[in-house]
Amino acid sequence: MAGLQQNWANEFINFGQLITVTPMEEKFNISVNTSQDSPSQPTLCLEPLQKGKNISTIDTWTSALQIFVGIYTFKFPAEAPALMKYGEVVQIGFTMTPISVT
Repeated sequence: MAGLQQNWANEFINFGQLITVTPMEEKFNISVNTSQDSPSQPTLCLEPLQKGKNISTIDTWTSALQIFVGIYTFKFPAEAPALMKYGEVVQIGFTMTPISVT
């Protein structure tokens, strides 16, 4: 759920955590966040302590982007075309100059 809150708050998302199938350890940080939109309604977030999977290929990056888009567009469906275009631009750029994405 922390990932959803971070997505909707326009915060950094670690794509590696999106593609981790099973957690390595079940240890979490607990945080309470408030937003400017609703300061009287804080949210409780559980954030995993372990790092996510290392993204070292364009295929892994694309999979993580697709998961991110699925989560983000749940709340902001109108953003889907721009996010898909972004993914296409990154993939085209990668095919033109293949480099490591790490």
